[in-house]
Amino acid sequence: VEEPLNLPPWFDTAVIVLLAVGFPIAVILAWIFDITPEGVVHTPPTDEPDVSVEAKEADPSVHERIEPQPNSVAVLPFQNLSLDPQDAFFAAGVHEAILNELAKIKDLLVMARTSVMRYADGQTP
Repeated sequence: VEEPLNLPPWFDTAVIVLLAVGFPIAVILAWIFDITPEGVVHTPPTDEPDVSVEAKEADPSVHERIEPQPNSVAVLPFQNLSLDPQDAFFAAGVHEAILNELAKIKDLLVMARTSVMRYADGQTP
C-alpha cells in the first residue's frame, strides 16, 4: 500500500497498532453508551443482567420450564425406515392418524403437529 500512495514503510505497522489498540476501546464505549436521537446516552443497567426480556418472551424455557398439563400427550414424528424415500408419506400419515384419533378424546390435550415437528430430526432443545 505504501508504494502506490507514496507512504512511509512504517505506515502498515502504525495502522495495525492503532486498530489493535482502538478496537477494544471502541467495543467498551459501545457497550457502555447508546447513540439515540437525543445524543449519546449512558446505557442503564438492567434488573436481570443474565437474561433479556426478549429472550424470555421468545422462549419461556430460558426462564422457567412450563409444566405439562396432567392429561397431555405429544406424539413424536415417525422415521421412515424404508429403503425407499418415496415411502416417507406413510410415516407422516401414521403420525397424522394417531394425532387425529387422540384429539377425539375429550379429556386429553394433544400437542399440535407443528409443535412436535422440531423434534423430527432427533434434536432436542
